[in-house]
Amino acid sequence: MQLTASTDIGLRAVMRLAAADQAGDRVTIKAIAHQVGASERTVSTVVARLVEIGVIATTRGGGLVLTDTARSTTLGTLIRHLEQRPEVVDCAGRRRAR
Repeated sequence: MQLTASTDIGLRAVMRLAAADQAGDRVTIKAIAHQVGASERTVSTVVARLVEIGVIATTRGGGLVLTDTARSTTLGTLIRHLEQRPEVVDCAGRRRAR
């Protein structure tokens, strides 16, 4: 399984927001872009997808926060939403005879 760059950025953004949530920090798209080494435009696109699926919410002034949905979503579900496909593991290969 190989994740897309967008999924990688999305997972890193969620982890960053989780850490900021505990510390009470404010996180912006600019800060995430700097931390993951991506352009603000790329991060903005990924964040828009995370907002669309209900994992991140924007705050007045441009901050980002995790939603309650994010706290109850599994990693697998998040990856499937970000990859936009139902199965993210390729199970192709030889089958053993029984």
